Amino acid sequence: MSSVTDANFQRAVLKSKKPVVVLFTADWCGPCRQVAPRLEGIAQQHPELLGAKLNVDENPATAAKYGIRSLPTMVVFQNGKVAKTITGVKSTTALEKGLVKFMTQAR
Repeated sequence: MSSVTDANFQRAVLKSKKPVVVLFTADWCGPCRQVAPRLEGIAQQHPELLGAKLNVDENPATAAKYGIRSLPTMVVFQNGKVAKTITGVKSTTALEKGLVKFMTQAR
């Protein structure tokens, strides 16, 4: 998964031709470290869905803009807009179920 910042968020996420699932995370967030490899695995298996992570402590403007109040939060952006939000630790199966719509639309 690539890392995105306040500076490149528009180019890397909002202007992407593919859906992008962004993991809003922080270094101190243990649950985020559980979710990150699951999300990365899904993104590797489904190239039609891009994965990215954004550190909220280092990039507070983007986190504030999208109302991120709980970590981990995953937000799917499609065509420059929020398409889905998933909050909390989820199993790989639960994440795949939540993201299947975006994995199949782009094929």
